[in-house]
Amino acid sequence: MCLRQYEYKERAIRTKYVACGSRVLLVTRCEQHREEHSAACSVAAAEQRRDDATPHSSARLRHATRVSSQTLAPFCQYQRAMIGKHIPHELEGELLRPAVDSLHNAPTAAGAPRATVDSDNTLTAMICMAELLKSQGKLSVAESLYSEALKTSHVKLGYGHPDTLTVINSLAVLLRDEGKLRDLEQLYRESLEGLRKALGDEHPRTVKLMNHLALLLRDRGKLGNAEPLYREVLSSLRRRLGNLHVSTLTFISNFAGLLKEREQLVEAEALYREALEGLRWKLGDRHAHTLTTINNMAILLKDRRQPKEAEELFREALRTMREHLGDHHPSTLMTINNLAILLKEQGHASEAEPLYREALQGSRGELGASHPNTLTCLNNLAGLLKELGKVEEAEPLYREALKGGVKLGEDHPNTLTCLSNLAGLLKDQGKAEEAEPLFRAALERSRKKLGESHPCTVTSGSALAQLLQEQGRLGEAEALYRAALEGARTLHGDNHPHTIAVFNSLAALLKDEGKLREAEPLYRFMLHHSSRELGGDHPSTLASMEHLAGLLMEQGKLGEAERLFRSALEASQTKLGSGHPTTLACLNKLAGLLKAQGRLDEAETVYREAVSATTLALGTGHETTLTAVHILAGLLWELRRLDEAEALYQQAVEGRQANLGSQHPSALTSIQHLAGVLKEQGKLREAESLCCKALQGRRAALGDTHSSTLASMNHLAGLLKERGKLREAEALFREALDGSRVSRGGRHPGTLASLNHLAALLKDQGQL
Repeated sequence: MCLRQYEYKERAIRTKYVACGSRVLLVTRCEQHREEHSAACSVAAAEQRRDDATPHSSARLRHATRVSSQTLAPFCQYQRAMIGKHIPHELEGELLRPAVDSLHNAPTAAGAPRATVDSDNTLTAMICMAELLKSQGKLSVAESLYSEALKTSHVKLGYGHPDTLTVINSLAVLLRDEGKLRDLEQLYRESLEGLRKALGDEHPRTVKLMNHLALLLRDRGKLGNAEPLYREVLSSLRRRLGNLHVSTLTFISNFAGLLKEREQLVEAEALYREALEGLRWKLGDRHAHTLTTINNMAILLKDRRQPKEAEELFREALRTMREHLGDHHPSTLMTINNLAILLKEQGHASEAEPLYREALQGSRGELGASHPNTLTCLNNLAGLLKELGKVEEAEPLYREALKGGVKLGEDHPNTLTCLSNLAGLLKDQGKAEEAEPLFRAALERSRKKLGESHPCTVTSGSALAQLLQEQGRLGEAEALYRAALEGARTLHGDNHPHTIAVFNSLAALLKDEGKLREAEPLYRFMLHHSSRELGGDHPSTLASMEHLAGLLMEQGKLGEAERLFRSALEASQTKLGSGHPTTLACLNKLAGLLKAQGRLDEAETVYREAVSATTLALGTGHETTLTAVHILAGLLWELRRLDEAEALYQQAVEGRQANLGSQHPSALTSIQHLAGVLKEQGKLREAESLCCKALQGRRAALGDTHSSTLASMNHLAGLLKERGKLREAEALFREALDGSRVSRGGRHPGTLASLNHLAALLKDQGQL
């Protein structure tokens, strides 16, 4: 491998020297005519200005420009042939400037015809001029020139001509750079129709453009529209190249990725296995295409709840990459990261953490502190530490990521992501006053630099809206959610997962505001579109069913809510399996509905089914299993079966402390609930000890003003009051009240509840 790389580089260097020598000769020939044609352009442009853009002066200008362009065309053609279709900026500026300036900067007479493309040389020169304009940032003018060249080229040469395809590709790149994805889709569709007529459905150029359109539709979230194109391309490749051609196998792997996104996991797995088997045979286990497919298939198996085989594949890829690429190769680091994600999702955070740290260290050394991959590693490790409750370690990593991102520019998308992540951590710590200006800065910069419909803008707007929603500032939050929704619909359309997510957030806010009638059509809209676009058993569709059912439950429409919960549960069990998180969520929500109806025996049966399913699928120590155990304990507590509830809460506490650490928020929640059960059993000393532990942990992990910390203060204060420790209780009630006023405002329900607790204590003491 090393030898072949050396030989390739040596040939490339020799070719460069030959190209430079030939280019000097050609530039010399062009230079003989450049000055007179440049002068002609300048004189004609001056006359045009003096004559106030008369048709006569416009004709002289067009003639001078055309002659200049024809002189430069051979140079442009040579550059395209010898230097990979790239025109060096320094030669562009020297040779094309007169033609560009005269064509695009001089005034035009009213009614005067624009210069037309009347020769192959002029067409080539127009493309060169458009490329120069693009390099100067004059994108709209370049787009106009590309469009004119394309219009003439397909009429004169036909869609199947290589020059026409060159213009299509150049215009496509420009439209993508401008973010005009709708225009790009239209360009691809019109061009594909022309190619089908000119060359036929099976021609390689037709198939290539078909693939470009399919990729664009996939990027735009139009997965249903992309799938038939993928199938057509694959069928063509199988017929033309055979099932075992490397191009066919690579495309099979890509198609499997699309099917995975559409949650057609069975077919996706079959295609990944076909691609992997073929690539192993054709290219070997060590080839980059083979290793990429191993990674992708492992990710699919992870999502299909087959963690053992997924882990085996990740470790196989990692061993091969370490051996042949080295520990710090970007592909090796990516695989380390993927394995860490799998281990984290399995609840093996202690194994995932050193892998995240290795990926970060390698990326820092190999790519630099401000490389996007390094920033991703920083954010991943910080996110894990945040979930583990190690907030003090997570915060400096988020700040380092932000510092590195600033080197890319304060308004670079990676920088804005880092800014939002840090703000999110501060929000979770209860530091809303620090988080809000960061969220606002990210949103304002993204709006200014990237526009209202950029993903960063949509994400930042939604994050700020969530913060305001938690503070009870629902009107401000609603306006932000609506703006984010408009941006997401413009960017992706109604059916993209990101758009659906914002729809859901807005609907949830309206639900919180008590605007149930406004929220209901949004939930029904999401369910309708998800069912139509993704299918009735897609996880997004099932989630939409759950959300609508929850709303109907609050409206008292319990019959329809139960039917939806049961439909979602049945579909999820069939499609995803009993141990899938979506299935477990359906079980818990159905049980919650039954519980709300007073059907506690039925609710207990469903909760126990959830515990059994998670234990069988994931094991007794997995976080999802422990969550199900925690929820069942809550029902038993409500049924006054305190001994059973205590045992289950104890199981949840021990499991979460072992897997997540004693300071993790989930572990602290189980500790707090166990304390509540002990209190009702009259075991006040044990309860007080656990309440103190929960409060101490939440102070350290979340900060003094986080809502969970404030809840722990109130719980402990209430227990101290019951034990007659009134001074200590009063101090805690006052601290909770002050903290709630600072973090949530004086009118927040939590603040009012704290005020009532303190007032009741003072009244009992005769101080009111």
